[in-house]
Amino acid sequence: WQAICVLHDDSLWGGGVMQSFTSAFESSGGKIVNNGTAEFSRLAFESGNVTGSDLLDQLEDCPSQIILLAAYPDAQRAVFAAAYDEGRFWGPGYGWLNAYPAESALYNEDGSVNTSAVLGSEGLLGVIESSGVSSASDLSLKYQALWGEVSSSQGCTNMSPHSRPFCDHDDDASTLPYHTAMRVDA
Repeated sequence: WQAICVLHDDSLWGGGVMQSFTSAFESSGGKIVNNGTAEFSRLAFESGNVTGSDLLDQLEDCPSQIILLAAYPDAQRAVFAAAYDEGRFWGPGYGWLNAYPAESALYNEDGSVNTSAVLGSEGLLGVIESSGVSSASDLSLKYQALWGEVSSSQGCTNMSPHSRPFCDHDDDASTLPYHTAMRVDA
C-alpha cells in the first residue's frame, strides 16, 4: 500500500499511534492522505455527540480503501457497525488495520454480540502484542523473573515496601496486562 487513511481518537495513545505510524509509513515511501481529518474527539464520542456514522463521514473524501483505526473498543464497535449497516468503507476492496484489536469491540455494553460490528470488521488486520516466549533463553522469561523480584500489588499503593516498589495488580509476574508491550529500552 502506498497511500492509506487514518482515523484516530485524540487521546495521548491515539495521537501517539498516529505519529509513530505516520513516521514509519512515510519513511518507507507511503503517504497518509487524510492527515488533516484523521482525528476525532474521544470526549465527543463518549458523550454521544459523535457516532460511528459521523466518524465514517470523516473518511468520506479519503481516496484510499486502506484505513488504519486507532481507537478504543467502543469507538471501533460504532465504526464497524456503521460501516456494515450503511455499506460504507466495507466489503471487497476495503482493508482496515487496527492498532488496538480487542474482542470487546464486537460486543455491546450488555455483553450481547453486535452482529453489525462483527460483519463490518470482517477481514480486519491487527497486531496483538506478545512476549514471543519460545525458549528458556528468551529474554522475556528473564524479564518476568526480574519483574517478580521487584513488583507487588502493594506497589500500587503509597504504602509500597522498599523491596518490591513496582505495581503489579495481581501479584503474578507471569501475567502482564494484555496491552503491555514486551520490550525494554536499554
